[in-house]
Amino acid sequence: MKENSFYVLRFYLNNGASNLRSISKATSISLGSLSKIIKELKEDKLIDDKGITEKGKDALKPFEVNNAIIMAAGMSTRLAPLSFDKPKGLFEIKGEILIERQIKQLKDAGIDDITLVLGYKKESFFYTTSIKVIVIIRAFCIQGVQSLEKRSKLTPYGG
Repeated sequence: MKENSFYVLRFYLNNGASNLRSISKATSISLGSLSKIIKELKEDKLIDDKGITEKGKDALKPFEVNNAIIMAAGMSTRLAPLSFDKPKGLFEIKGEILIERQIKQLKDAGIDDITLVLGYKKESFFYTTSIKVIVIIRAFCIQGVQSLEKRSKLTPYGG
């Protein structure tokens, strides 16, 4: 599926059938190109005059997001001295703990496979037991590339 066809099909999934100008504005595709794309999608029976078809929904299935990784390993040095006691992900803002808010939003979006990557004050996060946790023990930077090779005898990038 071509990129612009994907955007139009996703628009139909989220908004139903609409006029060309609305679709063009939402997808930033020119009216001429959009007319051709819609014609192709109708010929392929991915959309019809009412909206997206079941075949169209099936065509979008490979693009569904079903997992997430939350990077929460940093030391939050720009938030010092606040981050001396706890990592940024555990800050409470407007009555919600940031990491819990992120996890809730992901679960509300249908994503249940969530992985946390932790480092600084990792023990603080262990109360969240319903998600996978990966702990970074020591990482250092060699010419801009993250590497664990010298400390742990692992070959970077699985090679």
